Amino acid sequence: MILQEDGHLRFQGRLLDGMSRTGVTGIKAVAAATGQALAVRQDGTVRAWGDLQPPKGLRNVRSVCLARDNAVALLEDSTVAGWTNDMLIPPPPPGLRSVVSIACGLTHALALRSDGSVVGWGRSNKEAGKIPADLGEVVAIAAGDWHSMALKKNGEAVLWGELTNHLDQPPIPLKNVQSIASGGYSAMVQLRNGAIHRWGSELHGLPKTFPPDLPGARQLSVGEYGAFVLDKEGHALFGNDDDEGQADLPSNLSEVNQVTGGRGFVVALRSNGTVVAWGDSSQRKTQVPDDLGDVRQLATTYDRTCALTRDGRLFCWGEATTSNPFPPSTLPTLKSVALAYSHGFGISTDGAIVGWGSIQGELAPPNLGKPVTDIATGSSFGIALLADSTAHSWGDLPHSPLQKGAKVVAIAAGQDHALLLLADSTVVAWGRKSFVSKGELEVPAGLRGVKAIAAAGNHSIALLGDGRLVGWGDNTTGQILFPDPTVRFRKVFATEQNTYAIVE
Repeated sequence: MILQEDGHLRFQGRLLDGMSRTGVTGIKAVAAATGQALAVRQDGTVRAWGDLQPPKGLRNVRSVCLARDNAVALLEDSTVAGWTNDMLIPPPPPGLRSVVSIACGLTHALALRSDGSVVGWGRSNKEAGKIPADLGEVVAIAAGDWHSMALKKNGEAVLWGELTNHLDQPPIPLKNVQSIASGGYSAMVQLRNGAIHRWGSELHGLPKTFPPDLPGARQLSVGEYGAFVLDKEGHALFGNDDDEGQADLPSNLSEVNQVTGGRGFVVALRSNGTVVAWGDSSQRKTQVPDDLGDVRQLATTYDRTCALTRDGRLFCWGEATTSNPFPPSTLPTLKSVALAYSHGFGISTDGAIVGWGSIQGELAPPNLGKPVTDIATGSSFGIALLADSTAHSWGDLPHSPLQKGAKVVAIAAGQDHALLLLADSTVVAWGRKSFVSKGELEVPAGLRGVKAIAAAGNHSIALLGDGRLVGWGDNTTGQILFPDPTVRFRKVFATEQNTYAIVE
């Protein structure tokens, strides 16, 4: 959920029932949790998505907090109202007034009053809602799943509750703190000198200590599966989480020509033809063969990788099954290759399309009668770029919506959608409409000046001529939240849950 200054609330990632890609307007505050979302309208009423609906007649709301089955609203008269799907969570204490901010955990909540005191409530067997006796004057509060956090007026940050996952081991003394954030099993602080530190559960792709020259950080946010640092203009400087560490780049990675990946792993091709792999090592997914030779291209799918050498040979590793096979040894010499879960396509040296795996019926490689220069594939379709700058798709994908005579310079494919980069530097997207629901087809209005495209899973990326990146579609793991808007790039690659770019 992205709330703009004009009150327009936009949605990204996997939408809840009732959400629309066009978003809603007239919103002044939001809160989100797993399977739930709340938005406060300008008139003080609350709109909810999910099964945690606000009580009837709730009005004059200033802000809300939310943690799965636990929600609290701060009203304009500085009182609070709470609602929950967990009958063991008690309501806010009666007579609670002069509240200036609120925070929600899974089974507890906090309220900060104007005199600097903190009030907590929640399940009686949990410590997170029980306020320490010597807390003193507080200026900010935050809550994680089972813990609470407070920032005192003297700049000291304090945590209490269930401090598991190393929450009791902050990397620095919690002194001279300017702002705090908590969520899930993680905590984050920004010091008065601007330094930002995070600790608690591992969130791969996010550093524990952020760069000291991070530009203009103004807001911290920590969730159950990720965290964000926003700058003064609302850009996300950091924001990603992946389960297998595929966003944690190897320290010696340099001179990269291509990046691709599958389920929990990533493979990179260096300019000298060597290959590096990292992430989930199960099923031999990152065990690069020693005798590959000079590699010109990589292709990956869920659990395997194929490397095409400059002399046209194809080497594959990872897992193969009857429904998810390795290419046969009878393939002709190839100059390009593309993989999907149950099939693969290649371009032979004479420009013809060859295929293997489950390629019966409509998915069978077409005989186009023209040389093919590039190929891409999704879950049940293929797309080819021809030497005459046209594109042809086959399988379970509608024909492209191109006007006759349009020149195509590049192609890309996600799971159920495809992209074309045209000679006029614009982008066309189309797909299997009954399967796309995450904004994959919603090319940003006015997008021009594109020099490269990438797609994977349910998201798409455009690299502009000035080196900036533009993304649309699924953002569940932060794959279109680019870390620094000032950095310029020269290449971009997409995997199912991540985006990789080479700096200019």
